[in-house]
Amino acid sequence: VASPLLTSQLMQSSRLAEAEGRIIKSLAQLEVPGGSTDGVPFVPFGTAASSATSAASEQVPPAEKQEPATEAERALIDNVPDFEPFDMTPPGPDGRPPPMAAWNFIRKSESEEDNPNHDIFIINAAGQQIDRMKSKDMDPTAGEILRKMLVISIKVGRRPSILGVDCPGTVARLQFLLQETKDISVVGISVKRTRNPNAAAGAGGDGDGDGGGGADAPAPALAE
Repeated sequence: VASPLLTSQLMQSSRLAEAEGRIIKSLAQLEVPGGSTDGVPFVPFGTAASSATSAASEQVPPAEKQEPATEAERALIDNVPDFEPFDMTPPGPDGRPPPMAAWNFIRKSESEEDNPNHDIFIINAAGQQIDRMKSKDMDPTAGEILRKMLVISIKVGRRPSILGVDCPGTVARLQFLLQETKDISVVGISVKRTRNPNAAAGAGGDGDGDGGGGADAPAPALAE
């Protein structure tokens, strides 16, 4: 699985190659008697997803179908450029971004039974918890993520270059809202959660944490 930094670089390279006409989208069949001159559409391999992931993706509105930013969302977006991003270089261990360059917002669990308080951990690229928060519903809104990101940015003096979130719908909304904001990328992440009954309380937040230990401890996130 690619690191968030490599994922961002690959996406940029792909967009550049497509803009320059260097992407092969079809293969001609001239050597086949009666073959089509239009070619066979190229279908990338290695992109198969689980039925659950596919179903969730189908329910996420693409960027062009997102509703315009609300007044509250616009106010948050306008505050993002007030903070300089953490540098992406030099890269951290294993090609990952420097620890504070990427902030991953990871739900304690995706089920109401295991996460009734809708706890979310904020973890850096090194897998260290830097804060925590609660969302109103199980799936956090883009506004909730942005607001918490800004609160942490005030504390540490900078903001992330990469914002990772483990909720597809929230990722799509954030990508739409931040598409014109420089030096910040939003990526979807997949999370491996392990049962840890003895987990200690996480790093203190800004008053929105419950201070209790978590039964499900999210492992460091990876870009999808």
